[in-house]
Amino acid sequence: MPLDTPLQDAGQAPPIPMMPKLEQPKAGFFDSDGAWRDVLGALADGMAGAAGMQPTYGPNKNRQRQQQAEWERLDAQRRQDRAWAEQDRDAKLAQPQYFMSGRDRVMFDPVTGSAQTIYDGPADFEEYASLLGLEPGSDEYNEAVQDFVLRSNGPTALEGRQELENLRQGNRVSLEGVRHGNRAALRQTPTYSNLHPRPAAGGGGSGNGRPPRTTGNVYAPILSKVAAGKPLTPGEQQVLSLYGRGARAGGAAAGTGGGGGALPTVRTPAEAAKLPKGTRFRTPDGRIKVVS
Repeated sequence: MPLDTPLQDAGQAPPIPMMPKLEQPKAGFFDSDGAWRDVLGALADGMAGAAGMQPTYGPNKNRQRQQQAEWERLDAQRRQDRAWAEQDRDAKLAQPQYFMSGRDRVMFDPVTGSAQTIYDGPADFEEYASLLGLEPGSDEYNEAVQDFVLRSNGPTALEGRQELENLRQGNRVSLEGVRHGNRAALRQTPTYSNLHPRPAAGGGGSGNGRPPRTTGNVYAPILSKVAAGKPLTPGEQQVLSLYGRGARAGGAAAGTGGGGGALPTVRTPAEAAKLPKGTRFRTPDGRIKVVS
């Protein structure tokens, strides 16, 4: 049996005993290994000594006996060493085994096959709750355990975030109240346009006192007054001169009198009288008039 062969049950099965040495039956006198060999060998050694020769059977027999005795001694020593090794193996297999399970120290008995906790180490959450001085099993203890396990999702963390959000919401509401007051005060403050209203052009507005907003609203009243032969104000004269220099005038320079669509420049009233009735003309000072 090899020394590394495990036992089925080291606690219940007894160690394997050392095998007894079998006794060899004694041979008869006339057997192949009988005593007749020794008798003949002794006679041969006696005859050789008488003849002056060295005996051979006796010395060889003694050497065989010594060698056999040495072999038996070594075999007995090997058997004893094997028995001790088996006993040491069985003793080691029967020793309790210790190992850690988390923070607990556990002993396993291979003889009975049972395990026993010899040291019950506290878990991290139990140590955290105990450091707070809480009693195990109480509501505060259980809440502290939940806080440690759930971390930022624990009841205390959620309650703290809710209180912080309520504080932030209150700050938002108060700040919005300040902003609303500022906007209301700003609406009551007159603007620059309120303090400096733009004067409406005479006849050029829409009738409600507001200034004209399109080019047609600017030129249409002026052209109506020109067609009716009414005198124009200096501002209307300037607007009408700009109207004549625009795209309708084809880009001709003022005062040249040439080019298609350009207004003629009249220097004297006599020259104006020569023009057909209803013709528009330009005076030397740049004013636009119509022949009536």
